[in-house]
Amino acid sequence: MKNLFKTIVDLKTRTKIASSIKGIKFIINGKLQGKTRAGSSSIQVGSVPIQSLEKNVDFSRLHVYTLYGAFGFQMWVYRK
Repeated sequence: MKNLFKTIVDLKTRTKIASSIKGIKFIINGKLQGKTRAGSSSIQVGSVPIQSLEKNVDFSRLHVYTLYGAFGFQMWVYRK
């Protein structure tokens, strides 16, 4: 996934949407890799200012419920 995010952030001339992305942050929370205790894993490519209201940052959150437990996905996309 990190390679995919790097490719999206590094696309400067191919598409108009991808050229405006300056950074991506992705967090997964839950019982990762079949472990009994919940943990979190994060991937960040580029810069994502999550403390400022003036910046153009899109945020999305998704909860998934499975037989093994609940997972939470959070994603921030910073655009120019």
